[in-house]
Amino acid sequence: SPQSPPHPQRSDFRRQDDVYTLTFLGSVAHVVLPSAFVLYSGYRFGWDEREVGLTLAGVGVASMVVQAALVGPIAKRLGERQTLLVSLVFGTLGMATYGLAPSGGWIGLGVVIMAFWGLSSPASQGLMTSHVDDTEQGALQGALGSLGGIAEMIGPPIFTGSFALAIGSLGLGKEGSGLPFLIAWAGLENHAVWAGGGERLQLPERLDSHPARDENPLRRKDLDELRLDLPVRTPGRGPAGQ
Repeated sequence: SPQSPPHPQRSDFRRQDDVYTLTFLGSVAHVVLPSAFVLYSGYRFGWDEREVGLTLAGVGVASMVVQAALVGPIAKRLGERQTLLVSLVFGTLGMATYGLAPSGGWIGLGVVIMAFWGLSSPASQGLMTSHVDDTEQGALQGALGSLGGIAEMIGPPIFTGSFALAIGSLGLGKEGSGLPFLIAWAGLENHAVWAGGGERLQLPERLDSHPARDENPLRRKDLDELRLDLPVRTPGRGPAGQ
């Protein structure tokens, strides 16, 4: 009908959807540590509260070091898109290390590897906020907060349930009790491959690599139609071409 938007609109906004998908899957995967790590490490390695607490403290310290000291230089050198892809690779390796660790010592290696997954949040935030109008930054952050809240609701049942399934009806024993981390690994690995291959998951490059707004007749009406190729707004100036 004349009221319906043209069909090409679906692909025009596809890259925005892919970044949201990555953000959501990353949020779900993050929940595996607070949800299942205590259960897994106690069952698999016989760890007590002290060992679990020290390990989780190490996770926090390593993440802070990476985000405070390395995010800026790495993003400046590689660009936000490549930084996000690199962080996904570290995330998948870290999840696999946790899930397949033959001894507790391997968890320490996993902590170091997983710390570089912390590059993903600033990189994805930078990609999205730099392509959104100033007036819509609040709506964007609200949408991201909602995705995080949903992830925190559905993540614990997924990971604790898969842990119970692994040591219960599946009969995988200690060797298979890392199933929650392997589920998180599978989601991150799949999307890292999509992002790296550029065939299914399409992440935006920097702003100057996109066509100007006037090259496409579509216009953004609300958050569901956010464009990734908006021109940069500078103080005292309107959109490009005005």
